[in-house]
Amino acid sequence: MQSALAVALIAVGVVLAFAGAELCTRALRSVGRGPLVAMGAVAGALAASAPEFLFAVRAQWDRAPDLAIGLVAGSLIANALLAATLAASGAREPADRATKALGLWTALGVGALLFAAADGVVIALEGGVLLLGALIAAGLAATRREEDGGRPRQTLWMSAAGLLAGVTLLLFGSAVAVDAAVEPPLGFGGGLLFVGLAGFGLAAALPEIAAAGFATRRGGGRTALANVVAGTAITAFGAVGAAALVAPLTVTDGFMGAPAAAMAAAGVGLAVLTLAGGRLPRWAPIAGLVAYAGLMVWLCVSV
Repeated sequence: MQSALAVALIAVGVVLAFAGAELCTRALRSVGRGPLVAMGAVAGALAASAPEFLFAVRAQWDRAPDLAIGLVAGSLIANALLAATLAASGAREPADRATKALGLWTALGVGALLFAAADGVVIALEGGVLLLGALIAAGLAATRREEDGGRPRQTLWMSAAGLLAGVTLLLFGSAVAVDAAVEPPLGFGGGLLFVGLAGFGLAAALPEIAAAGFATRRGGGRTALANVVAGTAITAFGAVGAAALVAPLTVTDGFMGAPAAAMAAAGVGLAVLTLAGGRLPRWAPIAGLVAYAGLMVWLCVSV
């Protein structure tokens, strides 16, 4: 009964956090004119990945580093195998240069994260470097959005109200979701590391999966893939980096085995997909789903 309540609270918290992220993204991307447009676009790209950042920060605040790094790895794996394959199966044109650059940047981000974690702890200096990588990824993502002309129109008051509501939902939702998982810890095999990998990781990818599905039906797979890759690149660099600024993030041997290998493979796979053009056959999402399910079973046994 207690576990069921915890799962329900996690679901509610995740929904609230992503609703808040959407409000913040729309508000920031509609800000100002001239140079403020570019600043708003970069901030909006960062806001789209804010739930993963805050989940990781809150987990580190609650002294649950396994959950923090697990959810980052799980989000990347789910985005690569589920959201990216779904978007790429509906892409009618090859990926553009910005998307290819972001795909390569994602692989570099995963490499940087694993390098920082190799000694068993990610310190604040390493976290700051990772956050700089996330800022660069957001800049690339903002450039692509400007090329697409995708900028919502809102009045200043609407933007301010949306930003305030979004930040409130983000903070409240992330606190509810993470606290429900940590206090008391959920009793799944693999502990909080697997909860992060399979639970929070999949939950964090669901908005991208849904968006990719809708876009693919409308022939917008190329744009959906670009959004997936952008969000994944920002998260790969920034979420653990933000958590490490709260306190040095301890990385256990359990993560540096199978989860780290799976995360590295997902990052490289996403880079290869975009560099190769970002188009896949219609059956690719089924193969991705089967691969994801098998990988989660393997990780459950391994961790």
